[in-house]
Amino acid sequence: MKQLRTLATLPVSIPRAKLFSHKPAKRMSAPLLRPSARRGEETRTSVDVAEASPLPSAAPSERVDWRATFPAFLFPAVGGLMFGYDIGATSGVLASLTSPELSGTDWYDLNSVQTGLVVSLSLAGALGGSLIALGAGNKLGRKTELLSASFLYGIAAIITATCNQLELMFLGRTLYGLGIGFAMHAAPAYIAETAPASVRGLLISFKEGAIVGGILLGYLVSYLVVDSVGGWRYSLGTELPLALILGAGKY
Repeated sequence: MKQLRTLATLPVSIPRAKLFSHKPAKRMSAPLLRPSARRGEETRTSVDVAEASPLPSAAPSERVDWRATFPAFLFPAVGGLMFGYDIGATSGVLASLTSPELSGTDWYDLNSVQTGLVVSLSLAGALGGSLIALGAGNKLGRKTELLSASFLYGIAAIITATCNQLELMFLGRTLYGLGIGFAMHAAPAYIAETAPASVRGLLISFKEGAIVGGILLGYLVSYLVVDSVGGWRYSLGTELPLALILGAGKY
């Protein structure tokens, strides 16, 4: 008994390090894909899967059927060409119309206001035509707008080329401007809606180039006929076949 009591009273020495030691549990990172133990085959990691299945290749470039695309671009571009033609031909028309020897009329002596109206009424008409097309263009449709522009161009060309009084010249210039407004509203939209996406921007840029080409054509025609009596009639009358080309292409 004495021995047991002695053992019970003895201090129990436990190493301090062991008493307060705490080892953090190891973090186990789960594999992306566990190996198959039953089949004895290692499954592929996500990197292997990505390498085995590459991204899909880019879609092949769109083929353009130019036999269908070019006419859809050409005839609306004629509307822009006629706008440029009017800009280029106006200076030669004025030089011929106001010449006592070459005018062929008895109302050649225009004052500054009348001269300004001959020049600017087409631009005023273009503004009016653009506003009309802005409100009614979607209801009319692009094709109807271009046909309307062709009709206005043609009527204006006939009136201005055959007029025998200044008031008819004013009327013809205004009608021509209305045609410009319709054509310039419809042509870019028509090309954008019918051209393939791969060449859409290119063709719209070419349409803008047609305006510049029309300016050059107007200067050239005026240069050829400016020294003829009534040469201004030929310059303005040249707009008629261009209007017929536009109308035939859109009819």
